[in-house]
Amino acid sequence: MFLDWGSFTNLEDHPIERIWVVWKKDMFGVEVIRHSSQLVHCRVNYNHDDSLYYVTFVYAHNDSERRIELWEDLKEIGESMMGKWMLLGDFSCCLNVQEKIGGLPLEPHNLQEFRDMVLHCQLEDMNYCGSFYTWNNNQEDGERILSKLDRVLVNYNWCRDWPDVQAEFGNCGVSDHSPMVIHWSNSERCKGQSFKFLNHLTMDPEFIQIVNHNWSKRREGCAMYRIMRNLEHIKDGLKDLNQRKFKSIDVKEIQAREKLDYIQNLLQSDPMNYHLLKMEKEEKEEHSKVSPLCELCGRAEESCRHLFFECDWSRKLLDLAANWVGVEAVHFKFQN
Repeated sequence: MFLDWGSFTNLEDHPIERIWVVWKKDMFGVEVIRHSSQLVHCRVNYNHDDSLYYVTFVYAHNDSERRIELWEDLKEIGESMMGKWMLLGDFSCCLNVQEKIGGLPLEPHNLQEFRDMVLHCQLEDMNYCGSFYTWNNNQEDGERILSKLDRVLVNYNWCRDWPDVQAEFGNCGVSDHSPMVIHWSNSERCKGQSFKFLNHLTMDPEFIQIVNHNWSKRREGCAMYRIMRNLEHIKDGLKDLNQRKFKSIDVKEIQAREKLDYIQNLLQSDPMNYHLLKMEKEEKEEHSKVSPLCELCGRAEESCRHLFFECDWSRKLLDLAANWVGVEAVHFKFQN
């Protein structure tokens, strides 16, 4: 699914794959050591400087009884941990009673098992910035509930060797959870340019017309040459379609997201403000109008260097082409 990326899911432990771990193979070496329905524990090697550390991705169950298994698993991992260790994700539980506002107050005894695990493993919150409350119930006025369910925990070895690494919790946007980003202030992370498949074009009525028109043209040359020429002409037609109809969708989505982000920043300091909650609801509705389409667009830079059609006939066509030239797969590249 991910070209040049490694991936792991805990499908073996849970039918809906609650945790996905994805990494760039040219940057990271990742070995999954342990996994369950609530965690994926990995050994990570950063290829650029051979630094080694451990990461546990957590997605705790809502049921407190089922979370006991998670706490016990983390204790076992912590007892044998000798290196730098980071745990991050949705723990479905607060660490302190002050980490929730709205709804029923937290009872200290309900937090004790989580606190015991943190103490047993000698963990602490990573330095962080951004939103304090990382979850909300998306309700308004007196029914609003906010709490800190998502966090990044690290052990002493991590704090000693990488004290400047920082977690950032963004605003929830249209979700109910805050996104988390880890900032490595002392490390350079190279971002390669990824190729985008313009999925959103398949939603436009002109898409199938462009494909049929260019695919049905008769061309001279060998079979593989004719295939490549057809794909090149289809690429040009779809590139033009994208320019004409979808060029400004990114701008609209960014504007809607910035408005929502601004309101949610205000709500961080006044989370029960009725007028702000009403404005947040309106901006979420506005954002939802443009966001799905923009997601399909993939914020694609108009390069169109790679083109792939996600449909049955194209898969069969490429399989036939691969068999014809005697290779396992065909990968077409187009020069701008």
